[in-house]
Amino acid sequence: MRYKEFNRNRVLEKCINLFWRQGFNATPVSNIVNVTGVNRFSLYSEFGNKEGILYAAIQLYLERIAFRNLKLLSEGQADAGSLRAFFNAFLQRDENYPQGCFLIYIATELGKSNEEVNSILRNYLNSLHKAFLQWAQTGNFQYDNVIINQLVGLYCSAMCFGIILSEHELKDYLNKNLNVILKDRLSYA
Repeated sequence: MRYKEFNRNRVLEKCINLFWRQGFNATPVSNIVNVTGVNRFSLYSEFGNKEGILYAAIQLYLERIAFRNLKLLSEGQADAGSLRAFFNAFLQRDENYPQGCFLIYIATELGKSNEEVNSILRNYLNSLHKAFLQWAQTGNFQYDNVIINQLVGLYCSAMCFGIILSEHELKDYLNKNLNVILKDRLSYA
């Protein structure tokens, strides 16, 4: 018997969307089979199990979206514009991904019960902390660890709120909170 070949990344993109819209626990493997068009045997052969699909989906998301967006901080000066560009990158609508951060969304659901997701999230938050710190060091920005932690916290809360707020409401939430965090630390040119 010959098994149908499939595009791994396309399957994972569909799974990201499925998990994002339904939640991981509420998504049975039969839905994954229906949405991807790949049979259960082929999925398990490629990913091991449903959790394997999730971990591969998270990795693809990090590579394609999250780490790409982190580059916006390293490429920009320590100014309000580059910081807003970073946050707004997660608000842009994409046909493949809903608004917000897939990893934050999945961690909200599974972080306490799944040590692997928890570990991936901690590593990502460490990368985010480093990126904010490096961003702050590129300019005349008065910062300390509290400010950097506030930026990481704002990121996490905004990405969670992305699930329930409209794009306009989320932009307003981000702008108000960025203004508070950055008050007297940056010039708004």
